[in-house]
Parts: sequence; structure tokens; C-alpha cells
Amino acid sequence: MKYLVWPKNKPIIHCESGIARTKEIYHIKRNMPMTELMIFTEGTLHVKHLEDYAVSEGEAFFMPQNVLHYGTKPSTFVIHWFHFILPDLTILEEKDVTEETYIGNFVMPMRSRPSDMRNVLNLCYQLEQYVLTPETQDVRNALMTAIICDLAITRNQLKYRSLPEHNRLNSIINFILSNPQTDLSVKSLAEKFGYNEKYIFNLFKERLGISPRQYVIRYKMNIAKNMLLNSDDTVEAIALTLSYENPQYFMRLFKKTFNMTPSELRKSYSRSLQLYLTPESP
Repeated sequence: MKYLVWPKNKPIIHCESGIARTKEIYHIKRNMPMTELMIFTEGTLHVKHLEDYAVSEGEAFFMPQNVLHYGTKPSTFVIHWFHFILPDLTILEEKDVTEETYIGNFVMPMRSRPSDMRNVLNLCYQLEQYVLTPETQDVRNALMTAIICDLAITRNQLKYRSLPEHNRLNSIINFILSNPQTDLSVKSLAEKFGYNEKYIFNLFKERLGISPRQYVIRYKMNIAKNMLLNSDDTVEAIALTLSYENPQYFMRLFKKTFNMTPSELRKSYSRSLQLYLTPESP
């Protein structure tokens, strides 16, 4: 396993990013002065970068700056891509790192599978909405760092979630995450788990700081956002998929969550930067 290692107290400079959709083409052959991060939501990329990789849906893949890379096979995939500059003190570690290496450093494997892809994609969408101007540089740097931080979270760092006092909340949350297409009102959750409605409400407020309804809305709206950007489904069809029989109510919730309508979101992201690719083999 190869790792990128750099100090946490050094800035990450975001350069550009976007969404790329390809079909049976080779990744361009190049040696970039920037590091690239790819977050895969569909398909598989076949690429040579220090060694041969086949990176697929649900994975994150780093390509350090100043290293030649190119496609090895025709690839079909959908990715969120990011070009950014890491600190001068960044090193490429080609063997397993020690526990001491993690102290004060980001330690990122070249290839990983995020523990919660929803969080990562939500940050990706936030970053991609900013126009590349000097005025947005600070916020883009911060969001790029947030994506890195989220990828750095390991399952071991989330052990607290499995402590006994969280088991009931975990059961309810796991049900919500597995059933976005169903009615997830507090009443239906209470009936499902045999708890009092007030107990479920207080459990969410005490542990998460939000109500069950707010949690469900945020979750469903993020799913809706992903569907809008990665499918041709109509707004009405997406609303019904998420158990909103009234499309107007769904659109009001969506706009309240993201400060834009579903149609405005699609129009905005249709202008996202695209990854430069070539159909020619290396």
C-alpha cells in the first residue's frame, strides 16, 4: 500500500474540480504539477500510476503530482475529480506507515473506500458550486481540506457509535438509511421499534442535536441531490421514489435545504468542469 503523508498544519490549495462522465475511453497520458483526487460513483477506471489500478464505484483514488499516469484500458465511469496543490513537505510513502506517522499528519492511502460516501459526496457538491475566482479561494481551500479530513476518518475512529448507549439510536438510523423510499415519520418509526414517539424525538435531539424529522429530510434531500446529478429522472419521479407524493412539497423542502430548486441545481451542475480525456490509447 502506498500513502501520501503531509503535515495537517499546512494549507491545501484547491485549483479546479468537476464531474466527469466517460464511456469506453482511455484516461489521458500526462504528468501533472497538481495532485488529483477521484471519487468514483459509477464504473471502473483502468489506469497506470506507479502501478496498475482498476478503481471502481465507492472508492477514492489519489494521484500524486509529478507522477506520470495514463489509461491502460478503455474505461467507463462517473467521478468527482479535484486538482489541488499539497504542501512542499508532502512525501509518498511506499510501505506501511507507523503509528507515529499519524501524529500531526494526514496519512492518505492512494486508494481507499470511504466509510460514509454520503458525507464525502455532500462536501463534493458543496465545493463544485463555487466559481473559480480569487474571492472564493479560501472557502474552496477549506472545503477541499474538509473532503480530505472526511476521507481520513477510519472505522476505528467511529467506534463510539457502537457503544451500548448508542445501540437504539443506531438501530433507528440504520433503518432510515436502508429505507429512504418509505414513510419515515416519527410515528412510523415508533411503531416499527415499539418506542414512544417522544422517546425517539428526545433520543435524536440529545445525541444528534436535531429532530428525527430533520434528520430524515436531510438524508432524503441528499439522496435527491445525488439522483438529480447522476440520472435523467424527473423531479416528480425522484419525489415519488423518496415517498413524497406531493412534488411541490418536495421542491419546497429541497429549496429550503440547498437554497435552490431541483431544476436550478441541475442547470448549475451542467456547467461543472469536465475532466480532459482522450479516446487515444497511450
